[in-house]
Amino acid sequence: EEAATNLINFGSLPERKYEYVRVSSSLTDYAVENGMSDQIAVNIGEEGIYISLSSALLFPSGSTELGAGGKMTLDAIAKLLNDIQNDVRVEAHTDDTATGSPVFPTNWDLSSARAVSVVRYLQTVGEVAPERLSAVGLAEFHPLYPNDTIEHRSLNRRADILILFPPEEEAPIIDLQLSTAAGQQSQ
Repeated sequence: EEAATNLINFGSLPERKYEYVRVSSSLTDYAVENGMSDQIAVNIGEEGIYISLSSALLFPSGSTELGAGGKMTLDAIAKLLNDIQNDVRVEAHTDDTATGSPVFPTNWDLSSARAVSVVRYLQTVGEVAPERLSAVGLAEFHPLYPNDTIEHRSLNRRADILILFPPEEEAPIIDLQLSTAAGQQSQ
């Protein structure tokens, strides 16, 4: 009986929030079932649901061409995205190692191209509405870990697919009254 008090009653959640739990659970199950728990992480944050995919899952080293495992994973994600109406932002990250590529001379170039590659795939193959999608390249400037070991660098190379929570339906109204130096209120 005591254990029952610790259970979440999903029936009491608003339907929209239940959808977020369902999407998060489905993605976590997909990662476990496909032996990808070390390559896919799902978290709910302030802005929405973060689906973090390792760069190794998506792309060969230094490339923006999606590999077979990346395409398979994006197919599964696209199915879930098509069940909801939220906007989606793809954020691609690199480590701090120079690219050494004339095609992608900086990590900005590489991360931006990778984000666009994921967005194009979600739109063209996954049939996610293009007006819901955006791509952001963040280079090496938002690492999960310090770029001090091979393992940390590997973890920092990733693409985050962020299913954005909708903006608040009513913005708060703030009544500002500015005071002048003389203490009078300006209108």
